[in-house]
Amino acid sequence: MLHSGSGCSITVHTKNSARGLHHFSKATSRMAKIISYNVNGIRSAMSKGLVEWLIHESPDIVCLQEIKAEPGQINLKLFDCKTAT
Repeated sequence: MLHSGSGCSITVHTKNSARGLHHFSKATSRMAKIISYNVNGIRSAMSKGLVEWLIHESPDIVCLQEIKAEPGQINLKLFDCKTAT
């Protein structure tokens, strides 16, 4: 369960590769966009446009599950906000 406090709004996008995209929003004065995505293999998700989708969505927080990759198997610079914009 997410609680917003101090006038903060939380918008949650959850994406499960098998179930599609769901959007929940609670509006107050400030928005924080959180994306939680079960990628079921990050290299496969990246080849299907994950990085471009994240750039388009411009989230404040990204939570990725089921990455299934070892360090060095993906280019982490693609996820750096400074290089992605």
